[in-house]
Amino acid sequence: MRKKISKLWITPLAVMAVLLFSYGCSDDSADLPSVTTSDVTEITGLSAVGGGNVTDDGGDPVTDRGVVLGLMPDPTLDENVGRVTSGSGEGEFTTNITGLSPETTYFVRAYAINSEGTGYGESIQFTTPEMEPELLVPGNWENATGFTSYYWQDEGEHMGYIFGTNVYGDTGYGQLFRNTQSFSISSVLYWIGAKEGTSGEVVFTIWEFSGGSPGNVLGSETISMADIEASQTLEDALWVEFEEEVVVTGDFIVGADISGLDDFVEDEYYLGHVSTQQNDGGGGELAWIREGNDWLPVMTYDIDVDIAVFPLVQLTEKSGDKMLQLLQELPAGQTLPAHLKDRVRAVESHRP
Repeated sequence: MRKKISKLWITPLAVMAVLLFSYGCSDDSADLPSVTTSDVTEITGLSAVGGGNVTDDGGDPVTDRGVVLGLMPDPTLDENVGRVTSGSGEGEFTTNITGLSPETTYFVRAYAINSEGTGYGESIQFTTPEMEPELLVPGNWENATGFTSYYWQDEGEHMGYIFGTNVYGDTGYGQLFRNTQSFSISSVLYWIGAKEGTSGEVVFTIWEFSGGSPGNVLGSETISMADIEASQTLEDALWVEFEEEVVVTGDFIVGADISGLDDFVEDEYYLGHVSTQQNDGGGGELAWIREGNDWLPVMTYDIDVDIAVFPLVQLTEKSGDKMLQLLQELPAGQTLPAHLKDRVRAVESHRP
């Protein structure tokens, strides 16, 4: 007997019935999450605090949430100038918004993402305030116990100033500033503590610092020795205005090129810059001198100090989530603490 082969014919109506039955038995699809944007608080020239609240996950878990930042209203994940994530799930969240620029209007709104897509809160506008220029404080300056114009002395005979003219023929000196930001330097406060004579010129200079020593000149201002006055106090120190602002983006050194000055002559011709007292440099190796064409940290000679040079800087672009640790205003309106207002005094030091 031959086997009879049966065929099952599925009609279009049967297919439709199956599909309708399957659709009716499946779960409803998820919606976009619902999220609100929190008010922006703690606004500075560089940062702010924002956040939001995921009030409904739309029926599917929220896998990412946070805020987006824009220069126009209603920024999105695709069009923004910044995004800060803040976990997942429903509920309130807070974010630190960093990398801002001063005097800029921003728009921020919260977002939340689930399998269906991205839900957004309302767009909130805020403006960062102006940032006043500030002084960069040399190294360990605020911990200094006193100030001086150091000179070398050999066998009872004065040999000249460590940071200035001397018989060793040093041609420059400067203070190193460690830096990871972008600043514009408009002027520098130089505390010249000792000066005699009128001939020659001092080139007050900013050098880049890379490869372990000062490099290219970033900017300079030339002043006649005749126009320089020594000061016994920081309040009366020499302000040097640069004709063009100097932009620095990395480590730099600020000091003076004194190769255009005459040789040191005791009681007749000299120039000496103020520094902190010995061992007040905190071991930072931030004070440098130039012998001929070679730069050396003064700790090479067992002299641990910082030089009294104070750049006046203005932030020029986004700077990340922290300022330089050494960026601080001088106490009491850019003056010295009362207990440090000593007369500048010559202290003997021996050069190896």
